[in-house]
Amino acid sequence: AAAAPQLYGDALKALSRAVEITPFRADLWLRRAHAHLLAGDAMTAREDLRRLPSLGTASPLELRQAARWLLKPVEDPEGAVLCLQKAVDVLGNREGNPTHDQGDLNPLAFKVELLRELSHAYAAMCDPHTAIQTLDHAIELAAVDVTSALEIPALQRAKAELLLEIG
Repeated sequence: AAAAPQLYGDALKALSRAVEITPFRADLWLRRAHAHLLAGDAMTAREDLRRLPSLGTASPLELRQAARWLLKPVEDPEGAVLCLQKAVDVLGNREGNPTHDQGDLNPLAFKVELLRELSHAYAAMCDPHTAIQTLDHAIELAAVDVTSALEIPALQRAKAELLLEIG
């Protein structure tokens, strides 16, 4: 355990060098943010994670992972919203054209999942009205996709909980 800080330091140096050489690679920024989290430096991780949406090369999966870490443990819901909005936008531009960074994911089902997570991030920002609008959009999309239709009850439940919270 005593060697762990040195290992984190060495890993961070290597990842920082990689980011310097190829600053457009979202995967390297994400890895370095993860290394910062493992080393207990959430604030520096936050800076790296918030960089992903502006890179233009981050996949929807990378953006979703960044958003998840921004929500917990970093506790930056605004940053999570930025990442998830970008993920939805990127996915929207690729609909019907799955790419290697989506794997075998159904683009519409994945978009519904991203919208559910985006709604959660809005709720964490204390913006229940936008959270509800986002859930409504997810419900509309889920209604036209056989795979996502099974998610409608959970989405409706999340909407009801938000409505009760603000009511």
